[in-house]
Amino acid sequence: MANAIKKTAKIKSTALKIFRMHILCPLCHGYETRSYADGKYSLCYNCKGLFIPSDALPDVKTEYSRYLKHHSTVDDDGYLQFIKPIIEYITNLITIEHRCLDFGSGQYSTISQILRKKGYSVEQYDPFFYNHPQLLQEKYDFIVACEVIEHFHHPFESFESLHSCLQDKGEIIGMTHIYDGNEEQFKRWYYRRDITHTFIYQRDTFEWITNQWNYSKLHIDGRLFVLTK
Repeated sequence: MANAIKKTAKIKSTALKIFRMHILCPLCHGYETRSYADGKYSLCYNCKGLFIPSDALPDVKTEYSRYLKHHSTVDDDGYLQFIKPIIEYITNLITIEHRCLDFGSGQYSTISQILRKKGYSVEQYDPFFYNHPQLLQEKYDFIVACEVIEHFHHPFESFESLHSCLQDKGEIIGMTHIYDGNEEQFKRWYYRRDITHTFIYQRDTFEWITNQWNYSKLHIDGRLFVLTK
Protein backbone atom coordinates (compact mmCIF):
# COMPACT_ATOMS: atom_id res chain seq x y z
CA MET A 1 0.00 0.00 0.00
CA ALA A 2 2.81 2.41 0.93
CA ASN A 3 4.52 1.80 -2.41
CA ALA A 4 1.26 2.43 -4.26
CA ILE A 5 0.79 5.74 -2.43
CA LYS A 6 4.34 6.82 -3.25
CA LYS A 7 3.84 5.85 -6.89
CA THR A 8 0.59 7.83 -7.10
CA ALA A 9 2.27 10.87 -5.52
CA LYS A 10 5.14 10.63 -8.01
CA ILE A 11 2.72 10.42 -10.93
CA LYS A 12 0.84 13.49 -9.67
CA SER A 13 4.09 15.39 -9.22
CA THR A 14 5.22 14.51 -12.74
CA ALA A 15 1.85 15.50 -14.17
CA LEU A 16 2.02 18.84 -12.37
CA LYS A 17 5.47 19.52 -13.78
CA ILE A 18 4.28 18.75 -17.30
CA PHE A 19 1.22 20.95 -16.80
CA ARG A 20 3.43 23.81 -15.69
CA MET A 21 5.61 23.73 -18.77
CA HIS A 22 5.14 26.73 -21.05
CA ILE A 23 3.13 28.74 -18.50
CA LEU A 24 3.11 32.46 -19.21
CA CYS A 25 5.79 34.32 -17.24
CA PRO A 26 4.15 37.06 -15.14
CA LEU A 27 7.10 39.41 -15.69
CA CYS A 28 8.10 39.24 -19.35
CA HIS A 29 4.98 37.37 -20.55
CA GLY A 30 7.14 34.82 -22.32
CA TYR A 31 5.91 31.25 -22.89
CA GLU A 32 9.35 29.64 -22.87
CA THR A 33 9.12 28.38 -19.29
CA ARG A 34 9.50 25.09 -17.49
CA SER A 35 9.03 23.58 -14.09
CA TYR A 36 12.07 24.25 -11.89
CA ALA A 37 13.71 22.25 -9.11
CA ASP A 38 10.97 20.50 -7.11
CA GLY A 39 8.17 21.93 -9.25
CA LYS A 40 6.82 24.63 -6.94
CA TYR A 41 8.42 27.32 -9.10
CA SER A 42 8.77 27.72 -12.84
CA LEU A 43 11.78 29.14 -14.68
CA CYS A 44 11.41 31.63 -17.52
CA TYR A 45 14.06 31.17 -20.22
CA ASN A 46 13.67 34.77 -21.40
CA CYS A 47 14.00 36.91 -18.24
CA LYS A 48 15.35 34.11 -15.99
CA GLY A 49 12.70 34.87 -13.37
CA LEU A 50 11.61 32.08 -11.01
CA PHE A 51 7.90 32.26 -10.27
CA ILE A 52 5.06 30.40 -8.61
CA PRO A 53 2.40 29.68 -11.27
CA SER A 54 -0.89 31.50 -10.85
CA ASP A 55 -2.80 28.36 -9.85
CA ALA A 56 -0.61 28.01 -6.75
CA LEU A 57 -0.34 31.63 -5.58
CA PRO A 58 -1.28 32.30 -1.93
CA ASP A 59 -4.65 33.97 -1.40
CA VAL A 60 -5.11 37.38 0.23
CA LYS A 61 -6.01 35.91 3.63
CA THR A 62 -2.85 33.79 3.69
CA GLU A 63 -0.70 36.75 2.70
CA TYR A 64 -2.23 39.07 5.26
CA SER A 65 -1.79 36.50 8.02
CA ARG A 66 1.88 36.17 7.08
CA TYR A 67 2.50 39.93 6.99
CA LEU A 68 0.94 40.41 10.41
CA LYS A 69 3.80 38.33 11.78
CA HIS A 70 6.35 40.90 10.63
CA HIS A 71 7.27 42.85 13.76
CA SER A 72 10.39 44.71 12.66
CA THR A 73 10.41 48.18 14.27
CA VAL A 74 12.84 51.01 15.03
CA ASP A 75 13.57 49.23 18.32
CA ASP A 76 14.80 46.08 16.54
CA ASP A 77 18.59 46.40 16.26
CA GLY A 78 18.81 43.38 13.98
CA TYR A 79 16.34 44.85 11.52
CA LEU A 80 18.05 48.25 11.63
CA GLN A 81 21.29 46.54 10.65
CA PHE A 82 19.46 44.66 7.89
CA ILE A 83 18.07 47.85 6.26
CA LYS A 84 21.31 49.78 6.75
CA PRO A 85 22.32 49.52 3.04
CA ILE A 86 19.15 51.33 1.96
CA ILE A 87 19.38 54.02 4.63
CA GLU A 88 23.07 54.67 3.92
CA TYR A 89 22.53 54.83 0.15
CA ILE A 90 19.75 57.40 0.54
CA THR A 91 21.37 59.58 3.19
CA ASN A 92 24.75 59.58 1.42
CA LEU A 93 23.50 60.31 -2.10
CA ILE A 94 20.02 61.87 -1.92
CA THR A 95 19.24 65.20 -0.25
CA ILE A 96 16.16 65.82 1.90
CA GLU A 97 14.59 68.03 -0.79
CA HIS A 98 13.76 64.91 -2.77
CA ARG A 99 10.36 63.29 -2.29
CA CYS A 100 10.07 59.58 -1.47
CA LEU A 101 7.46 56.84 -1.82
CA ASP A 102 7.91 53.91 0.56
CA PHE A 103 6.27 51.23 -1.58
CA GLY A 104 5.15 48.15 0.32
CA SER A 105 6.07 49.88 3.56
CA GLY A 106 4.53 47.20 5.76
CA GLN A 107 2.67 47.53 9.01
CA TYR A 108 5.33 49.40 11.01
CA SER A 109 6.96 51.42 8.22
CA THR A 110 10.38 51.51 9.87
CA ILE A 111 12.17 53.00 6.86
CA SER A 112 9.57 55.76 6.57
CA GLN A 113 10.01 56.63 10.24
CA ILE A 114 13.78 56.80 9.95
CA LEU A 115 13.77 58.91 6.79
CA ARG A 116 11.21 61.35 8.20
CA LYS A 117 13.34 61.85 11.30
CA LYS A 118 16.19 62.76 8.97
CA GLY A 119 14.02 65.36 7.21
CA TYR A 120 12.79 63.53 4.11
CA SER A 121 9.26 63.86 2.79
CA VAL A 122 7.90 60.30 2.61
CA GLU A 123 4.57 58.87 1.49
CA GLN A 124 3.66 55.30 2.40
CA TYR A 125 1.86 52.81 0.21
CA ASP A 126 1.05 49.23 1.12
CA PRO A 127 -1.91 47.25 -0.28
CA PHE A 128 -2.56 45.72 3.15
CA PHE A 129 -1.73 48.47 5.65
CA TYR A 130 -1.63 51.80 3.77
CA ASN A 131 -3.87 51.18 0.80
CA HIS A 132 -4.02 54.64 -0.75
CA PRO A 133 -3.89 53.98 -4.52
CA GLN A 134 -4.12 57.69 -5.31
CA LEU A 135 -0.48 57.94 -4.23
CA LEU A 136 0.45 55.84 -7.25
CA GLN A 137 -0.81 58.60 -9.51
CA GLU A 138 1.83 61.03 -8.22
CA LYS A 139 5.53 61.48 -9.02
CA TYR A 140 8.47 60.84 -6.71
CA ASP A 141 12.19 61.49 -6.83
CA PHE A 142 12.95 58.08 -5.38
CA ILE A 143 11.00 54.98 -4.41
CA VAL A 144 11.96 52.58 -1.65
CA ALA A 145 10.99 48.92 -2.11
CA CYS A 146 12.60 46.96 0.72
CA GLU A 147 11.89 43.22 0.58
CA VAL A 148 8.83 43.90 -1.58
CA ILE A 149 9.35 42.84 -5.18
CA GLU A 150 9.60 39.13 -4.33
CA HIS A 151 5.94 39.34 -3.24
CA PHE A 152 4.68 40.56 -6.62
CA HIS A 153 1.97 38.35 -8.16
CA HIS A 154 1.94 40.51 -11.29
CA PRO A 155 5.48 41.86 -11.54
CA PHE A 156 5.14 43.41 -14.99
CA GLU A 157 2.20 45.55 -13.90
CA SER A 158 3.90 46.39 -10.60
CA PHE A 159 7.15 47.50 -12.24
CA GLU A 160 5.17 49.45 -14.80
CA SER A 161 3.41 51.29 -11.97
CA LEU A 162 6.69 52.01 -10.17
CA HIS A 163 8.28 53.31 -13.35
CA SER A 164 5.35 55.65 -14.00
CA CYS A 165 5.69 57.06 -10.46
CA LEU A 166 9.31 58.09 -10.96
CA GLN A 167 10.45 61.54 -11.93
CA ASP A 168 13.09 61.74 -14.65
CA LYS A 169 16.42 60.58 -13.23
CA GLY A 170 14.55 59.14 -10.25
CA GLU A 171 15.59 55.89 -8.59
CA ILE A 172 14.01 52.72 -7.28
CA ILE A 173 16.07 51.69 -4.26
CA GLY A 174 15.23 48.24 -2.99
CA MET A 175 16.37 45.03 -1.39
CA THR A 176 15.69 41.41 -2.23
CA HIS A 177 17.72 38.21 -2.15
CA ILE A 178 18.88 37.68 -5.71
CA TYR A 179 19.32 34.01 -6.54
CA ASP A 180 22.68 32.93 -7.95
CA GLY A 181 22.72 29.18 -7.35
CA ASN A 182 21.88 26.14 -9.44
CA GLU A 183 18.66 24.18 -9.75
CA GLU A 184 19.54 21.58 -7.14
CA GLN A 185 20.57 24.23 -4.60
CA PHE A 186 17.28 26.03 -5.13
CA LYS A 187 15.41 23.13 -3.55
CA ARG A 188 17.13 23.84 -0.23
CA TRP A 189 17.32 27.63 -0.47
CA TYR A 190 15.79 29.27 2.60
CA TYR A 191 14.32 32.28 0.78
CA ARG A 192 11.90 30.30 -1.33
CA ARG A 193 10.44 28.70 1.84
CA ASP A 194 8.39 31.84 2.52
CA ILE A 195 5.01 31.15 0.90
CA THR A 196 4.63 34.83 -0.01
CA HIS A 197 7.86 34.93 -2.04
CA THR A 198 6.12 34.35 -5.32
CA PHE A 199 8.72 35.76 -7.74
CA ILE A 200 12.47 35.27 -7.37
CA TYR A 201 14.97 37.34 -9.34
CA GLN A 202 18.33 36.43 -10.79
CA ARG A 203 20.82 39.03 -12.01
CA ASP A 204 19.69 38.40 -15.59
CA THR A 205 16.15 39.21 -14.48
CA PHE A 206 17.26 42.65 -13.34
CA GLU A 207 19.06 43.13 -16.64
CA TRP A 208 15.78 42.37 -18.42
CA ILE A 209 13.91 44.89 -16.23
CA THR A 210 16.57 47.51 -16.91
CA ASN A 211 16.22 47.07 -20.67
CA GLN A 212 12.44 46.76 -20.69
CA TRP A 213 11.88 50.11 -18.97
CA ASN A 214 14.98 51.81 -20.38
CA TYR A 215 16.60 52.51 -17.03
CA SER A 216 19.87 54.33 -17.51
CA LYS A 217 21.68 52.41 -14.78
CA LEU A 218 21.44 49.25 -12.72
CA HIS A 219 23.37 48.93 -9.47
CA ILE A 220 23.49 45.70 -7.46
CA ASP A 221 25.42 45.26 -4.24
CA GLY A 222 24.44 42.14 -2.33
CA ARG A 223 20.73 42.44 -1.58
CA LEU A 224 20.65 46.12 -2.52
CA PHE A 225 19.53 47.09 -6.01
CA VAL A 226 19.07 50.52 -7.57
CA LEU A 227 17.33 51.24 -10.87
CA THR A 228 17.95 54.75 -12.19
CA LYS A 229 15.48 56.24 -14.68
